[in-house]
Amino acid sequence: MKLVVNSEGVYLTKVGECFCLKKEGQKQEIAAKKVEQIIITTSTALSTDAIELAIENNIDIVFLKKYGKPFGRVWHSKVGSISTIRKRQLNLDSNKMGTILVKEFLTQKMIYFSRLSDLMPEKYKFNGRSKNPAKDEFNCMLNYGYGIMYSNVERACILAGLDPYIGIMHVDNYNRQAFVFDLIEMYRIYIDKIVFKLFTTKKVKKEHFDKVEGGLYLNKAGKEILISKYNCKVNKCFLVYTRSSNLIKEFNVEEKELKKLKKDIRDYFKVMEGYFPKATSSKARCIDCCYRNICIK
Repeated sequence: MKLVVNSEGVYLTKVGECFCLKKEGQKQEIAAKKVEQIIITTSTALSTDAIELAIENNIDIVFLKKYGKPFGRVWHSKVGSISTIRKRQLNLDSNKMGTILVKEFLTQKMIYFSRLSDLMPEKYKFNGRSKNPAKDEFNCMLNYGYGIMYSNVERACILAGLDPYIGIMHVDNYNRQAFVFDLIEMYRIYIDKIVFKLFTTKKVKKEHFDKVEGGLYLNKAGKEILISKYNCKVNKCFLVYTRSSNLIKEFNVEEKELKKLKKDIRDYFKVMEGYFPKATSSKARCIDCCYRNICIK
């Protein structure tokens, strides 16, 4: 679960192996083993014990600006792989795989906001994209959702051993997480769907937004609605057939299958880092091999 601190004046500390949230005489304890990430969206006090507990359990603490964009992260300094993967990442802008990825990024980016506006309730129709501060309610909630996703994509890069700053499609710049900007293009549609559904099912109200100079700001009540939908568990996976023009298939996955899938992914990374599993009795293929003809050994 993601532990979201969305109320001003909360004190986050440690009690045993639990995170403890205190405010105005009330407190709530949450076991660290149940938390995968802590997101802080407002003024909050943290104890060093709570930070240490998070680091020990590989939990990152993300701080968001009022418009949802992350401005800081507390995490351990370990990268999720050896440097081999990052070296190969550097070559993506000059090989075939890099071209395939850029095409995928651009395909997923083709979203037509004018059509979305036509389908919106009359009072929430909008005129194209507007960023911080947003000019309308839809873009205001969309911007905040994108901001949360930025922090999750960066986290995924670090866990996978990829460098968030080495991009393929977006231009490199000082302290610019170009690869995060590349990857997020494929997942923006997820936020678009969530926000669109919130509006069309009448879950969003005018009082979820505060007026600021030049636009609108998503307030505490609005953030709670969006974050609750964003954190809903989805038991779906996508399989990419690289030998069939990168055909993508979506399928449901059960909890036991998900555990095996995560183990398989960890094994794939080991192979990318130079490890090869033991051969079977046939001497010509590895355990669980189904693509012997593409193996380099």
